[in-house]
Amino acid sequence: MDIFKGRITSSSFSSGERIVIGDWVDSPLGSFTNIMWARPDGKRILISPSPECASYVSNLYSFEEVIISPLNVKRKKKKYRD
Repeated sequence: MDIFKGRITSSSFSSGERIVIGDWVDSPLGSFTNIMWARPDGKRILISPSPECASYVSNLYSFEEVIISPLNVKRKKKKYRD
């Protein structure tokens, strides 16, 4: 079993667009972030930083298009208020 440590964030819009962002600080593939974008017409697009990451995610979910593109993420530690 592969273990991924990180977070998944999703949002949908009145336009019918939906996005899911997977931000993994530790995984069998190292640290990476990818974006799964669903358009109103049903087309699902994966934006992934490398062919290896895209291949892994594409084996779990189906996409009509895959885009390999660097994704720069700035992670901040969550600050808690007393």
